[in-house]
Amino acid sequence: MKNLAVSHTLVFRWINAQCFEFRFSNGKTLLTDPWYHQDEDPLVDKWPPNFTTDDLEGGDYVFLNHTHADHIANLQEVCDRFHPTVIAHSAVCMELARQFFLPLTSLYPVDYDCRRSRQKGLPPA
Repeated sequence: MKNLAVSHTLVFRWINAQCFEFRFSNGKTLLTDPWYHQDEDPLVDKWPPNFTTDDLEGGDYVFLNHTHADHIANLQEVCDRFHPTVIAHSAVCMELARQFFLPLTSLYPVDYDCRRSRQKGLPPA
């Protein structure tokens, strides 16, 4: 990982827009809002050239700020490669499971009170 910032407990790099890759001291990796490759995007020259999912160091966890296309465009590729736990608002978890063929046990729904959701049909906390 080409380090943009390093501390004793955290290494991270900015990839594009809200997409960051964080590696923690325990070796776990968190990816936020996986969107880094859209050939038709006018800002394509603003992020690492030819960046693909293969360039990611890991993907134990994926955090989704929200589910607009510019935050989830590469989610399927990331899920296929890393089988992460996807952290997202409880209101979108069931649809994420359907659209991206995610097992419910791979979702970590959160709600406005910053706690894991207890929404019916999702794994218990």
